[in-house]
Amino acid sequence: MSSTSTVAWQRNVPAAVRRHDSFDHHDYADVFTAITPAASQRSPEEWVRLMLDDPSLGVRAVVLIAAVAQRLFLGFPLEAPGGQRHQPHSSIFGWRITARGHDWIRLEAASRLMSGHLVLQCGDERLSLATFVRYERRLARLIWPPVSLLHRQVGLFLMRHAVRAAA
Repeated sequence: MSSTSTVAWQRNVPAAVRRHDSFDHHDYADVFTAITPAASQRSPEEWVRLMLDDPSLGVRAVVLIAAVAQRLFLGFPLEAPGGQRHQPHSSIFGWRITARGHDWIRLEAASRLMSGHLVLQCGDERLSLATFVRYERRLARLIWPPVSLLHRQVGLFLMRHAVRAAA
């Protein structure tokens, strides 16, 4: 078993991850994948929380930037980092936990512009976080492409952070 980890981004979401999404169609999909021996050492919810709920200034700043972008540009009614977490098992930073299995979890958020699903699957030295976006309004086709550039950078940063933190 290797002690090193690699993190990558790609547009093609593997069927094993895609099968946990509930959209009948989506307009955008991608996946961040980390190859790490630590993948099966935490539950899917623990992985998501490890990515987002770190007290370090760098992670908090990145999560705050992502939350502000999701609220302002995408219209998602998300909770800011450090906000109230009165239902810790039903949502994570405003993304509702809508389904889960022993090695995966699905979170959802929606606005008038678009709906988004995040699916995290872990195990067998592979940690995958997939994003699925469905446009609800034509305007979303113009807004999501530039926001997706930030999404990719934030996703890579948070996956790398989670893998390092779990080591």
